[in-house]
Amino acid sequence: MKNKSKSNIGEHEKYRYEECYAKILLERVYPEIYTDLSILDKPDLQNEVLQVGVEVTSAVPSSLREAKACWIKANNTNDMKIKSKYVKRMEQIGYKYTGGMQNWLKEDIDQLYEETSLVDLEISIRSKMEKKDRGGYKELKNMDLYIDAMFSFFSINDDDLYELVKNVNVGKNHFRKIIINAIEDNEIVMIDTDEDNYSVTSYDSRQYEYALAALDMIKKEDTE
Repeated sequence: MKNKSKSNIGEHEKYRYEECYAKILLERVYPEIYTDLSILDKPDLQNEVLQVGVEVTSAVPSSLREAKACWIKANNTNDMKIKSKYVKRMEQIGYKYTGGMQNWLKEDIDQLYEETSLVDLEISIRSKMEKKDRGGYKELKNMDLYIDAMFSFFSINDDDLYELVKNVNVGKNHFRKIIINAIEDNEIVMIDTDEDNYSVTSYDSRQYEYALAALDMIKKEDTE
């Protein structure tokens, strides 16, 4: 059984869906860079042999984050009373529960998506850099940052995204790579600061598979 104590670096209290999903997505999309990542703490994902660490964060709007938390809890229970409570809460904040293959379109026709802005992304990056600067992290040669974000490349240009990261991710303790998951498009952007380039990769056909695998990781942990 995993150590639940939070007292030491590297120990972790409980799996979070975001970390499970990031682990699966990174290992499947970039197997040549990320393999056998352990879910720990400071950083969230680690492979000590490869000397790779990944911090996981979210720039998703707060109400959508709450809806996702309710969706996870509704999915992970067989108690219909508990499930109903979380499904109802999702409806209250504008999202219809659709089960394992969740649709994140809002019920409000005037605002189908709650989107992440470039400012939101900048805040997320700066926040993680400041946290990293304060120390307390496991010493690993390569430190990367993964960000969940709700946007489409119709609303945010990939070149603008690249320029933002280049301008913000600077200094002695910058992240080697920043990986941004564009949830609306099911595309993932990897911005390599050291190599000064970026790539965009689609995982659209596998999104459902990855989401279920992340939920399954949480369910298995809860039974241990």
